Formats: sequence, C-alpha cells, structure tokens
Amino acid sequence: MLEQYKEIWHAVTLVDITETGALRGSSKARNQQRNFETLQQCVSMLSQPWGLNTPVVKSFSSIHSQLKDTGVTFGSKHDFSQELITDLNIWTWRFGIENVGVFGKRMHATNLEEILQNIPVITGLDENAVLDPPVFSFTPEDRNMLLIQENLK
Repeated sequence: MLEQYKEIWHAVTLVDITETGALRGSSKARNQQRNFETLQQCVSMLSQPWGLNTPVVKSFSSIHSQLKDTGVTFGSKHDFSQELITDLNIWTWRFGIENVGVFGKRMHATNLEEILQNIPVITGLDENAVLDPPVFSFTPEDRNMLLIQENLK
C-alpha cells in the first residue's frame, strides 16, 4: 500500500489539529477541524496529501526520544515550557504524497515551511503550549511544528 506514495511525512505540532469532521458553526470541535483543514490546505498547495491516519494527540514525553533522534526540536520557548510547566500535548498527522521533492530537498521541507510560516491558527482548544502569536511557526524561538520525512527504504 505505501509503495504508491513517493514520500511519507509526519506533521508534528503543538497546534490542536484534531480532525473532528465538524463542518458547521463555531464550536470547539469546528475550530479544531478548521486548524486541521488549514494545515491540509497548505500542504495541498504543493502536493495532494493522502492522510494515512487522522491526527493523533500524544504527550511530548511519549515521543521525546524519537524527536531527539531526528535532530529537530520545537522552539526554545516550548522547550522551556515542557521542562518547567507541563507535559505538552502534541498532534501528529502522517500523510503520503505522490511526488518526490516538492516540499524541498531530501528530508527537508523548506518549501512547505515557507508556505506554513505565520499562517493563523485558532487557539484556546486542547493545546497547552502558549502559541503567541497564534500561527504555525518555524522560527528558532517559537517553532511549534516539525515536518519529518519517513524513510521509505
């Protein structure tokens, strides 16, 4: 099944991107869905994503060692929060795309990061990280999203 995708990516974020399916109104569930739709639409600007799972919420401590192995980390502000305040909620979404290299050079999603940088998100949901400003961010201090390519071979 996975051979049909040229690349598989994991979006790991502190932004609540719970896929609720809520399409009307202004409830919490609708706003969670809006954040997921925003991410999905930004990815769709470069490629057609095929969700391999719905976004899953985990605790930072449960995947910390895996993130450490990838060499990517959240912004320094969030590392500080994680150490002193609480175990941060993290959402992961795994998706496949049909073309190689559309997000950037191998293992780096610089093109997608440029599209997502400063895209507004809705806060006050189930996230427990301070997202100020409330945007997807890839800056060293505020980074709240990681894009990790899964090695297919």
